[in-house]
Amino acid sequence: MHTFVKAKGADLFCSIMGKGDPLIVVHGGAGFITHEYLLPHMERLAQNNQLIFYDQRALGKSTGEITPEEITLSTYLQDIEAIRTSLGLEKISLLGHSWGAFLAFHYACVYPEAVDKLVLLSPMPGKSDDLPLFFSELAKRLTPYQEELQKIEASELYRAGDPELVKKWLTIVYQIYMHSPDNVHKLNLWKSQQEALRGFKVWDIFKEAIFMNPYDVTDSLRALRCPTMIIHGDVDPIPLASVEYLHTVIPSSTLVKIEQSGHFPFVEQPDACFKAIEGFLRIL
Repeated sequence: MHTFVKAKGADLFCSIMGKGDPLIVVHGGAGFITHEYLLPHMERLAQNNQLIFYDQRALGKSTGEITPEEITLSTYLQDIEAIRTSLGLEKISLLGHSWGAFLAFHYACVYPEAVDKLVLLSPMPGKSDDLPLFFSELAKRLTPYQEELQKIEASELYRAGDPELVKKWLTIVYQIYMHSPDNVHKLNLWKSQQEALRGFKVWDIFKEAIFMNPYDVTDSLRALRCPTMIIHGDVDPIPLASVEYLHTVIPSSTLVKIEQSGHFPFVEQPDACFKAIEGFLRIL
């Protein structure tokens, strides 16, 4: 079922499937991608849960003004809350991937009474001190592709949001997040021209507001009381130390390390990934 949820200043596109306890799935990207890359992989969880996918504000099929006042961490958390309340859900579990995990643990800190369980899949670091090592690893892995990426970025077609060039750029970048680079082709990275242009703008705002500024949510994470599972692929460019730190500071958390997997364990090692998630969600 597809529907739109009204939030403050935006209509949020939601795709709902399955029956059972509600699980809101929060996509990553911070502007680069929409919930589409999670499909069909995540549909496996619909066997025992009501899955709620959505496009974040101003991305994909969702609407919203793209200004620094509207595209904020606080607004994005309020959007998740709008989905919960609009669908009449008392409690939800959250599964966030990458940037989506960053949103998910922030939501759990701000709305603790609304969260049953929390799954942090390949989470973004909980403090900015861990970002330089992540960015350094990305730069190292991207070195062989820098000339090709720069050529694409200099193209007028790319800057105009040409779908094929944008997909080519995303494919080059996301392959270095994989254990096996060819697995990048299992991700749906296609975007329309309008979606690409809006994504560029959203990323520019979040890059300036969050990634270029110091942050540390340690104190808030220490206060979390919901059961939490953290999943990390062994060749994820996000440092293992940052994930272990999250595990250390979040009470009642479990850390699962998945071998032969990068940043997308649900694509590269689906059996191991979903076995862990399904087992965790079944715990009363």
